[in-house]
Amino acid sequence: MKLESLKSETKFTDNRIIVKGTGSYTIQSVTLNVHDAWKSKSVKVLNLYYNNRPEADFSELKKNRSLWKCAKICHLTFNQTELKVEFPVPITACNFMIQLDSFYENLQALSLELFLCPRCSRPVTDKHGICGNCHENAYQCKQCRIINYENLDSFLCNKCGYSKYGRFEFNFMAKPGFIFDSMKNDEDMKRGLAAIESESENAYRRYQQLLGFKKPFLNTRWGPRASHVR
Repeated sequence: MKLESLKSETKFTDNRIIVKGTGSYTIQSVTLNVHDAWKSKSVKVLNLYYNNRPEADFSELKKNRSLWKCAKICHLTFNQTELKVEFPVPITACNFMIQLDSFYENLQALSLELFLCPRCSRPVTDKHGICGNCHENAYQCKQCRIINYENLDSFLCNKCGYSKYGRFEFNFMAKPGFIFDSMKNDEDMKRGLAAIESESENAYRRYQQLLGFKKPFLNTRWGPRASHVR
């Protein structure tokens, strides 16, 4: 499965991809492919984290590191574009976090690397990043145009996850799982009850839809004489 087919929502930081899954999955392996990789900077250490808390919200997932369990720490070679991580004991997870922990830097290639305007692709030499041709700010993300003022040289865009150093594709060998973490306190219980209430409403709504589909069949006469039926 591609990562896109497992996720319900994704958030990004300068160096993290946080994925909230559509449900719980039992994961056997994870494969990374880097497309259009640049030679100037590449991932040195990649950490994989997970948890199995379907009720967790993104503010918790981003800030509370204690929610995460480390699945694997991967050391990559310079400009490595393929990586497969297999788990001898499959992990069960609702949420997944990919952390790009440290990087290789080719100083010679970085010194020759042109700072290009994301709008007109002209080289930008202004120290504030303003393009002399179209006057756009060259520090903005090429894909979503946001500017990360806290880290102008971030590896990932903290809004859309775009990276000028390569396009990252993750694939999972996984199947739906049905095991969840146990409740440990009153807050867990409240979130669990809220999830039950929500799923009960969804089930009732689906039941009503099915009843609506059933009525036309019951009102239709099937057989040789039902010439009006096509």
